Amino acid sequence: MRKRGNGRSGRLAVLLISSRFLICLHLLAALSVAAQTAPPAAAPVKNAVDGGEMIVIPAGTFNMGYDAGQGDEQPTHPVTVSSFSLYKYEVTNEQYEAFCKATGHRRAAFADERRYSQPKQPVVGVTWDDASAYARWAGARLPTEAEWEYAARGTDGRLYPWGSSRPSSRRAQYEQTTAAVAVGSFAEGVSPFGVHDMAGNAWEWVADYYAYDYYRRSPAKDPTGPEQGQRRVLRGGNWGYPTELRATFRAYEKPGFSSMHVGFRCAR
Repeated sequence: MRKRGNGRSGRLAVLLISSRFLICLHLLAALSVAAQTAPPAAAPVKNAVDGGEMIVIPAGTFNMGYDAGQGDEQPTHPVTVSSFSLYKYEVTNEQYEAFCKATGHRRAAFADERRYSQPKQPVVGVTWDDASAYARWAGARLPTEAEWEYAARGTDGRLYPWGSSRPSSRRAQYEQTTAAVAVGSFAEGVSPFGVHDMAGNAWEWVADYYAYDYYRRSPAKDPTGPEQGQRRVLRGGNWGYPTELRATFRAYEKPGFSSMHVGFRCAR
């Protein structure tokens, strides 16, 4: 005669095995998602002209924009971006000074102000034309708006380079009355591709002209912005404003604008 306890033990064993099997399935699914949303970053390659470290961003498709954001961030729409290289860090004062010495180009507006001109700080006080001239000298270019947002967000729909949790002082330089900090100061704030300072520190000029309704008519692959316009796009927020760090946020200024909040990075 079979004891009741044996039946219970058998059922418990089956339940235990089933539970472990389900846990394994969940772990495998999580690992699969992680592999898709955070592709491994390739080792940076140095630009021989200015020493800038370039990260290869693989081709991919992501949802650009944010339906709950400002009107010009809408609608969310799928965009496919071809592979390109992006500077791991914003262009620094020391790199920009080398460019000015080599070419005779005018120096940054705050080159003589100690607060903004430390060698490893991002250069600020540069116009769109200054940034574009530097990029040409370095054998590079400014990233498009779509390239910039893709490099900042990856493919999983995050709102910030590090994810969708709110900004903190461990992830970005923002809401400060001081200045930008040395590039690469926030290891917890890097993008899925390993790019630094894409939220806070300095606004970054990108290549595109600005149009409020561009997302309603932009191409689905490698959009480059309107063919003409009066203003250029800025991305990434800066050290002084806490509400504009969202990776989908679009700012814009005339190409001749410069301030202590505005810098750039290069692409290729």
